[in-house]
Amino acid sequence: MLKVFNKIKEIFVFGVFLILAIWLSPFILIGAAIYLIYKIRKAILRKRLLEQIKQEWFPKGKYVFFLYSDSKKWKDYFEKELAPKIQNKAFVWNWSTRQKDGWNENLIEAKILEIFRPIGYFYPLAIVFLPSGEVKTFQFYTPYVNKVKSGKEDYEKIEKEFLALVQSIEKKKK
Repeated sequence: MLKVFNKIKEIFVFGVFLILAIWLSPFILIGAAIYLIYKIRKAILRKRLLEQIKQEWFPKGKYVFFLYSDSKKWKDYFEKELAPKIQNKAFVWNWSTRQKDGWNENLIEAKILEIFRPIGYFYPLAIVFLPSGEVKTFQFYTPYVNKVKSGKEDYEKIEKEFLALVQSIEKKKK
């Protein structure tokens, strides 16, 4: 009797699952289509943006987008220590003054953030555009805050990696 009951239960569960799958399949297909369109659109925008950067920035010797803010934690450090080291090679943008500086969605900087901005705390941030078309992102927030709070050396490591990449691009250009 228990075997018969278990078999009926299996058939019932399978039937409910099948009905739900059939009923939800249009929604699943629509969701998958929307997601696919989103990914294709983003890939096209990424490719166009990389071409724009190559045409507008590379001839000026610029291939880094650096974003920071007026936070008391890092403003002085980034303005006095890091920005001077990359100023000739980077577009440096202060997120805190973006409205005053004329920020709008059509700026190349806004498009860069739309396409390449990482999830979570995204500034201070450096995005390096390599001549090969690759993009390397450096998120400084967590390592820098950890350095200030507990003296961890994660920040020095990420800064050295970033500056080494910038220097290697400079050497290849010469």
